[in-house]
Amino acid sequence: GAYGLHYVEKRHASVTIDNASKAYGNDDPAFTFTVFDDYDGTEHKAFVDQSAIAQELGIAVTRPDKGSEAGEAVGNHALVGSWNSNPNYELSFKNDAVLTIAERTMQVELQSASKYYGDDDPEFTYKVFDTSTAGEKKEVTDPEAIAKLGISVTRAAGDDAGHYALKGDWTNKNYAVSFNSDASLTINARPMSVVIDSASKIYGNLDEPITYTVFDATTDPATECEDQKG
Repeated sequence: GAYGLHYVEKRHASVTIDNASKAYGNDDPAFTFTVFDDYDGTEHKAFVDQSAIAQELGIAVTRPDKGSEAGEAVGNHALVGSWNSNPNYELSFKNDAVLTIAERTMQVELQSASKYYGDDDPEFTYKVFDTSTAGEKKEVTDPEAIAKLGISVTRAAGDDAGHYALKGDWTNKNYAVSFNSDASLTINARPMSVVIDSASKIYGNLDEPITYTVFDATTDPATECEDQKG
């Protein structure tokens, strides 16, 4: 007798990869996706057991630029799907999903400083806090991690006694850094002391010039100034 052939068509399916996000410096999240059954071209519904179909098809989602300098920078990074080419399926990936790397939010607390008039400015100091996790403020103490931000501190111009606002800036734009606005450099009046020398003269003579010695009283004991005429 004659035998008929029964042709089994491949099952059509599609994958929609979900967009993902993370803060700069964090590990990549687990990439997720949904597998849809498109078996007759008229229906488009998710498989009930997503884990089983993903395993059967060997679906994986990666991003090609991971690990490179450009791939870890703030911006959008393409996600790519792959599968095991199971001969029983015709599979397509439907969307252009991306991993969005957002700026890592940081907070810098500038510390107020002071000096005496005439001294060099001190080195301005600050504390760095990671605020990238909602509701958390974690101090960063690792010098290398702090150095990556490229923080600099300047002050308002002026050298007379008074208060001068401090201002912060940073160079690594993979971070969004905020600074407090209440820090300042206080230039204090320089305390000085003058010791006037006793003098004498003979009656009828003109007064001799009065002499004295100037001391810098910022030290204990006070230090005689080298330039007595300045």
